[in-house]
Amino acid sequence: MHFGLWGYFTSDIRGAGTDSDVFVQLYGNEGMSTDKMSLCPNKSDRKKKFERAQKDVFVLEMTDLGDVIEKLRIGHDGSGWGDGWHADKVVVRRKTVPYFNPDQVLDSLDFDQPKTAESTITTWVFPINRWFATSEDDKKIIREIVPSEITDETTNEKTGEKTVKQRN
Repeated sequence: MHFGLWGYFTSDIRGAGTDSDVFVQLYGNEGMSTDKMSLCPNKSDRKKKFERAQKDVFVLEMTDLGDVIEKLRIGHDGSGWGDGWHADKVVVRRKTVPYFNPDQVLDSLDFDQPKTAESTITTWVFPINRWFATSEDDKKIIREIVPSEITDETTNEKTGEKTVKQRN
């Protein structure tokens, strides 16, 4: 399992917020996917999250999909008063830190040594700028979105040197 930092950006337009239960699911290559993850399973959380012009951040445990995330499935259950939601974008960040060097003979000392002194934060940006509402736009409350931008930021933990690389 991996942990991902998720940022949800609700648009700054009239009626953009929702009290519905928003859910997400990520898809990697070869048909791999995370489980469908509810972001606010209780009603009191739903009243505080996904409001107009608000950024909501969640740390979620998710299945390892490898380096490729092909799409995001996002939607809500249509419950609550004012269930429509206008989402601006979703940003997913994952930090990868290698632990062991498979090229070394693993004796008792090697278990404490990192594979390299580098960590990588990969960021996927999913632009949405659409309504999730049965009374707006195309009346859909579930959408599949592909990332428009993928960035790898690698940090040498010993020197602090950072390199940023955009993927195509």
